[in-house]
Amino acid sequence: MKFLAVICTILLLLFGTVPIVGNDVLVVGEDYPSISSALGNAKDGDTILILQGIYYENLIVDKKVKIVGLGKVIVDGNFSGTVIEVTKGGVCIENIEIRNSGGGRKDALLKLKGCGNRISNCTFYNSRRGMVIEGNCNVIQNCSFGGIGIGISLLGNRNNLSCIICRNCGIGVYIAGSKENRLEKLSFLFNGISVLIERGANNSIKNFTIIYGNENQGGIFLDKACFNKIEKGTICCNGFGVRLYKAEKNLLKHLNISMNKEGIDLLESRFNRIEWCNFYKNNLEIYAKRSFMDSILFSNFIKGKSFGILAKRSIINAMLNYWLDAKNLPLISFILSFPRYPKPFSIGCKNLFFKTIRLEEVKACFEIGKDTDNDGCSDEWEERWGYDKDHWDDHYHLDPDGDGLNNVQECFAEKWGANPFRKDIFVEIDRTDDSYRLGSYVEKIKRIFSKRNISIHIDEGELGGGEVIGEENNLSYPRIIDLYWDHFLHNDIRNPRKGIFRYVIFCSAKPANHGGFCYVGWNKVDAFIISYKYYMDLIPSNFGIHTIATVFLHELGHTLGLFYHTFEGIDNYSCRDMLPGVWKYRNYKSCMNYEYAWFILNYSDGSHGKGDFNDWGNLDLSYFKRENFWMGTWLIEKSTKE
Repeated sequence: MKFLAVICTILLLLFGTVPIVGNDVLVVGEDYPSISSALGNAKDGDTILILQGIYYENLIVDKKVKIVGLGKVIVDGNFSGTVIEVTKGGVCIENIEIRNSGGGRKDALLKLKGCGNRISNCTFYNSRRGMVIEGNCNVIQNCSFGGIGIGISLLGNRNNLSCIICRNCGIGVYIAGSKENRLEKLSFLFNGISVLIERGANNSIKNFTIIYGNENQGGIFLDKACFNKIEKGTICCNGFGVRLYKAEKNLLKHLNISMNKEGIDLLESRFNRIEWCNFYKNNLEIYAKRSFMDSILFSNFIKGKSFGILAKRSIINAMLNYWLDAKNLPLISFILSFPRYPKPFSIGCKNLFFKTIRLEEVKACFEIGKDTDNDGCSDEWEERWGYDKDHWDDHYHLDPDGDGLNNVQECFAEKWGANPFRKDIFVEIDRTDDSYRLGSYVEKIKRIFSKRNISIHIDEGELGGGEVIGEENNLSYPRIIDLYWDHFLHNDIRNPRKGIFRYVIFCSAKPANHGGFCYVGWNKVDAFIISYKYYMDLIPSNFGIHTIATVFLHELGHTLGLFYHTFEGIDNYSCRDMLPGVWKYRNYKSCMNYEYAWFILNYSDGSHGKGDFNDWGNLDLSYFKRENFWMGTWLIEKSTKE
């Protein structure tokens, strides 16, 4: 107890408070060897103090206790099961890093099943699910989530989240049918989707920054959601800033929406209000399709790349906005854009919350045979490729051919044809129906890459993958993340195919109401999904398989670093339907150009004149392994220094 008194005195001097409430104090690392043994002896109202160290445990907290880490305390699930499950209400957990859960559907870093719990100053890393909140009225504050399939799953109501950081997650925060949750002071970067509200109502998101998301996904998605408020935020450099699908009566207010591929998407939505927002340098500021009586008021439209509002079969109220160089285009639609305001509105969205974190790396488990020097590559492989089997080499950081695969991965993938001195691309294609294949186009695609001295290996069942995963009717964003974990990683976070293969799904249903897109299944842009049946039904059968192949090459291009922010002729919505981009980028003869995406089975070499771009010269074969989705991200560098 003398030791405990010293600890408490130090904490009192440093922080002005002593983290001890309740009756008894149990000290892990002094009185108890493990957290689970302390929990076994604790009673409601006790405090458990954990001394600095790493604890490999899976815990069930079924008592109303306070758990506090002193120093750097790590609870590691050792890649098995749920790390901490809280079944009681009124539990407090503070100052703990929780990492490495199992990869199964029911596994998570932290599950909150009770009500009225408080989680603060905790960090969550490396998991299929981060925090799953099933109860009501929980408080989560000052917590960080990195490298997680879905960072926070909000299933309960009236929970409060503040000062939250989500980085490199497939979905940062997923609000699934829950109501009256309050989220404020949020920071999101390098996520697939930062916030997804699916059938949720009366939720509030306030004071946030969303930057550098996946360009095929984006910032905040409202899917069949209503009466939600999104206020005081910056949404910059994403695919879609805010996307509303069959959403009704939501309020978007005081937002800075800039440099996104599309600022706001309104798809089959109605009676939503967008007020007091800045739209700046988005390719499309607002795109509306089959939407009715959505209002955009008191907002600034400045330096949009193509259109202020592009509407198809929609009725939009866009009165009393300031327009600078913005053009509206109604296609079988009505846009009420007069009267216009003569000068910019003053919209206060300054000093918003933004912080970042560094990620923890997960090393894959490679089985490579005898390795005398213990450098990760087998003796046989080293001798074959000119290395000394008795001399340690830094093979985890050697990539002599520059294809993004280090020598350890090249050694492991040699059985599939990998060569450390020739560029290799590996792609696994799983499918919901066994007939969904590329057929003869596999060899055609191989020849296209071979001409550029790149060997592409497409696994439709010959290289250890290429599974038939069964029919899927509901391909929502969370569901395709589940497919990634179930059929690519096989619920193993250390699966060695991760980082070697890109993952593809050919499906029947339209995934998330799209024909196809690349996505973040865990922590990087290394997967895409294509509705095979959609394109085969849309295109005459004798040309349908060609279209599938061109779309495959298009989405593969994204995993090779080809995006709108790389070149503005890529994925530019104005490059279709005889819009101005069609003429501006007509010489860009590439499957990455929407005008040619269904016809040209190749990337451009930049030789076609003005408006063209050299795709081949700008391929980044290591892009699918990058934590940083965007290059030149000065805001991240600035924040890291601070």
